[in-house]
Amino acid sequence: MQITFLSLTKSELFRLLAAFLFGLLLGALIVNLITAKQIDQLIYENTELNKKIDNQQTELQRLEESLADQNWRVVQRVQVAIESEEDKYINQQLEAKLYQLLENIIGRQISEVDGTLVANTVDQRTIVIEENNYLINLIWLILQEETVLKVEATKQED
Repeated sequence: MQITFLSLTKSELFRLLAAFLFGLLLGALIVNLITAKQIDQLIYENTELNKKIDNQQTELQRLEESLADQNWRVVQRVQVAIESEEDKYINQQLEAKLYQLLENIIGRQISEVDGTLVANTVDQRTIVIEENNYLINLIWLILQEETVLKVEATKQED
């Protein structure tokens, strides 16, 4: 009595193994394609949240220092709005660099902040991100407790 339904030739065994490996690779590729967009969005959101935490810590520290000295109207927050044709990652980095330029006015009395100096600090400034130059043009600036500025960023061609 011979059992033939369990016997495989060497070539059949290699074909089954190759089909299994191909299915495994194809499944891994499909899972990667499905999750790549989600991972990309999570990385972006994580960077945004870290930036917000850093900004809020700076604001809180400067406000505590300022309020400990006097009870005056002070710049409590700086908000940057960017108009550009670039993707959200470039805009995110531009916003972070502009915030770094302006974070020193947080905690200062509004009457002591020179709006012209703030405007000149930002307007016509070139910022380098990923080896590309971006020209920043100030559209408007509102200097108050929550200072808001809107800028236009354009990529400069070499």
